[in-house]
Amino acid sequence: MKTILATAALMALLSESGLAADLPPAAPPQDATPKVAPKPYQGPLDGVGSTLNDAGLFPILLFGETYVGNRNMGAIRDSKQIGTFLNYGFDYYPGILTGTSFHFMGSLTRHTNTSYFGESGDEIVSGAASNLPATSHLTRATVMQEFDKGRYLIEAGKGYANDYMARPLCNNAYLCMSVIDGTHKLAGINFPNYSNLFLRTGMKVDDKLKLQLAVFEYNTAAAGFGTSDNGWDGFKSTDHPAWFADMQWADPKSARPSSYELMAFYNRIPQTDSVTGGSSSATPTRHQDGVFGSTMQTLWHADGGPTMLQAFGAGTVALNGEQTQSTYTAGLKYAADIGLTLRSPLASRPADSYSVQFTQVGLTHDEQTYLESKHYGRGSNENALALSATFRALDWVFISPYVQYLWNVQANNYVSLAGLHNFVPAAPSIPTGATVKNGYALGLTVVIPFDRLLGFTTRSSGYDGHYP
Repeated sequence: MKTILATAALMALLSESGLAADLPPAAPPQDATPKVAPKPYQGPLDGVGSTLNDAGLFPILLFGETYVGNRNMGAIRDSKQIGTFLNYGFDYYPGILTGTSFHFMGSLTRHTNTSYFGESGDEIVSGAASNLPATSHLTRATVMQEFDKGRYLIEAGKGYANDYMARPLCNNAYLCMSVIDGTHKLAGINFPNYSNLFLRTGMKVDDKLKLQLAVFEYNTAAAGFGTSDNGWDGFKSTDHPAWFADMQWADPKSARPSSYELMAFYNRIPQTDSVTGGSSSATPTRHQDGVFGSTMQTLWHADGGPTMLQAFGAGTVALNGEQTQSTYTAGLKYAADIGLTLRSPLASRPADSYSVQFTQVGLTHDEQTYLESKHYGRGSNENALALSATFRALDWVFISPYVQYLWNVQANNYVSLAGLHNFVPAAPSIPTGATVKNGYALGLTVVIPFDRLLGFTTRSSGYDGHYP
């Protein structure tokens, strides 16, 4: 089962929580006395950080703790997984090399219960599960060259495609199936913390519009659950090319901020079709193509201040439906999210936000046929309604809980395979035909960017990657 690991979720969470900082300051009412702006946060090592940043060096030190649990739904009820992440690295802009920059990030990870995806046993909740047998990973190692004062760029190395494209809009990225089930299973994007060889180029048409072309080598071995891949290896026979064309438009400083993204993808990842014979007598198709799209629009903005009500929507659609689920292909036809987010509801807590969202994932006809042959057939789609929030508990300490109700829950293939294959290590015995129930699921994310908290990074590095 494809998963999303903490890197994307944590980075998306911080990006979301900092959105209000990109807005113009609120103008005081004409009958009000202007107030003195609060003093910006200063870490204990701000002096050291300012010196490093002035020299072009921006340290990265990001800690995250996650909890996901399927409470009373799925194949085995009230299961859970806890994950710990520590991402470390730097962005470096050497002054003697005009437009050249170097970017590195590694990650230390640890999980409890790596069989959670089989125990939740569905298409949505199990997407939040993680399985990283290698506890130390290379997440990014790239060289980027910019031209014409940053209007054009080219970057090469190893990295993670969702840092640059198909970014989640959900208040908690663990709820974004358009990205988790969509781009990871359909578009050929490996999980966070599994870096890929890649080459990308981009152009800023203007301050709002950016265009990108990229090719990533999707590693099917890293998608398997017995892997010990740590990201440091070069090209492998299990690598398959995935191409992307991406357009992003954003206007965060307008009176009503909005954004749009449209991405087309094509990859050469072999698809599995158990209905027509899979790898036995029939030859599976050897490609996947489709589109990802997302939009965010501010519906209401209180007097130009930070309080906003925003609507968002995103979806990924596959054009090749001849597939069933395997360790690295989808069995999905589409994945979509829509919702509302209220940001900065209280003037005293400008970084807080609350959200409600609806999610649906749809199965291919062949996947439905396969599951019905295993006595799991329950129709073509699975649905979820979720409530989430993000709180800035302390300076640079963020907490994001969520709860979701799921119905028409679809079994994933790993329910019937649990305990029978080595990619489900130590999985409990789940009999064929076990009931995969509707019900509630819970999640919690705690994020601490220690680089900001301590003062090692006093301002953004300006790097195009999706992290603070």
